[in-house]
Amino acid sequence: MKILTLTFLLTLFKLSIFGQNNDAWTAFWNKDTTLIGYKDKNGVVKIEPKFQTGFTLASKFDNIIAVAEEANPIWKLYYLTKSGKIVGRDSLHIFDNGPDCESEGFIRFRDKKTDRA
Repeated sequence: MKILTLTFLLTLFKLSIFGQNNDAWTAFWNKDTTLIGYKDKNGVVKIEPKFQTGFTLASKFDNIIAVAEEANPIWKLYYLTKSGKIVGRDSLHIFDNGPDCESEGFIRFRDKKTDRA
């Protein structure tokens, strides 16, 4: 019985230490709610509001998000990582009238040659 109890307690301890890290950034809007930015869990602004709210639907930013920036007269559409790296420029996968969201650290791209995700 002691071994079973000890195993159970060690398993709980291991899960609490090595569980998923919840350092997602949360969305916030500018004063007229036309642009969206992101803050960390302490309220520190990581990205000033600069993304279009009608396109950028992610309310939390785990690792990668789809964003749209207006750069008159064109729009920049891309995936953005937390480190600030821009990937998948103009290769967003659109699903259900919006860009694909991150799922378990992955995101789908659209291949321009085959027009497939």
